[in-house]
Formats: sequence, structure tokens, C-alpha cells
Amino acid sequence: MKYPKNLLLRQVQDRVSLTCQVDPTGHAHGCHITDGHYMEFNQTALVFVEHAIFNPALQNGHPVKDDHYTLHINFRVK
Repeated sequence: MKYPKNLLLRQVQDRVSLTCQVDPTGHAHGCHITDGHYMEFNQTALVFVEHAIFNPALQNGHPVKDDHYTLHINFRVK
């Protein structure tokens, strides 16, 4: 995940919260931002989760269809 350059230069930090559905193969879809203050961070977080592979929820050892998942991504300058 690449830190948005203009926010990095200004030393801006934030936390973005997203909610997605994770299918049985671990792919996220239907993602939307539930909390985030900067469009650049929000867009970066959405691109990240849309390309990530998650461990789907299991029920009786089998993947659950379209489980809801909340993710928090912290953008911090070190």
C-alpha cells in the first residue's frame, strides 16, 4: 500500500475504517468506508482491500458465504 504523496509531505495521519463482505475464496467485495477523513487515504484503503486475500470465516470447518468484515487501516508517518 502506497502512502499518498501529498499527505506524506504534509505529515498527515489518519485511520480509515471499512466494511466489506468476504466471500468463501477470501476476496472482499461491496466494500465501503465507514470512517475516514481524507479522500486520498479512503481511496488507497479501498484499493488495498479489493486486492487483498482474507481468511474467510468458517462454520463447521467450511467457509461462510459473504461474511461481513470490518477493517481498520492506520496511516502513520514514521
